[in-house]
Amino acid sequence: MHPKINIFFYTAYVDIALCDCPYGQGGRFCKHLCAVQERFSLVLNTSPLLHSEDRIILAKLALGNEASVDFYMDMDVSTIITNSNSDNSTQNNEQSINIPMNVDEATSVETQQIRFTEGPSDPLHIREATNLKSNFIRISEIALKNPNSDLTKVMHKINLTLGQLTTATQVQSYLCQMQIRNQYSYNRGRQIGVQPTSKSRRKIRPGLTSGAKRIQSGRPSKNESKQLTKKERHLAANINKNTPNAKSH
Repeated sequence: MHPKINIFFYTAYVDIALCDCPYGQGGRFCKHLCAVQERFSLVLNTSPLLHSEDRIILAKLALGNEASVDFYMDMDVSTIITNSNSDNSTQNNEQSINIPMNVDEATSVETQQIRFTEGPSDPLHIREATNLKSNFIRISEIALKNPNSDLTKVMHKINLTLGQLTTATQVQSYLCQMQIRNQYSYNRGRQIGVQPTSKSRRKIRPGLTSGAKRIQSGRPSKNESKQLTKKERHLAANINKNTPNAKSH
């Protein structure tokens, strides 16, 4: 404290985000730390995270009464102001002008005035969803009329998969996989039949391995060690031994 001007001086420790003022001694984020953070463009560990409600309050403090309530809402969410009559609308406007002191009051006022609703449903989406429902009902009726053990197993697996779908994204992914599999099977049947390649005609011979065969690691087995030795291309020795095909060419 300065003896003549009655000004208190506090020390802000930036490395540990602590201030020795009465408010910041317990580790809270005081106004002195906020001033240091804004002045020197720092990011302290104890700085609070701003939510959407906090940003709305800051925007109201900056703009005042010039902007309407719809201005502070998200652009991708349609908002409807619930006003029952003219008296209630004027009262709601007066409440929106008064800036609340804390975040709880701000959220309560916003929830009273604004109701978030999803946009109008697409008629094409409704029609396709209805057709999908009717197709599932038709398939279930066919399955009920034709009991089969194999069909029962398939339905059990499909029901387990469908039971795990809880969001629209999961449903979309599952339907896309069904479409890809159906398209692949349809295109596969329309492919032109060709003769097998020369590699598929080759017979497996001892000592000849394919490129896709797994190479064993470690000590080789007895079967792999018994490889056929090639015939020595020694023309004089082959003639003396009366070996057929003694020529080297």
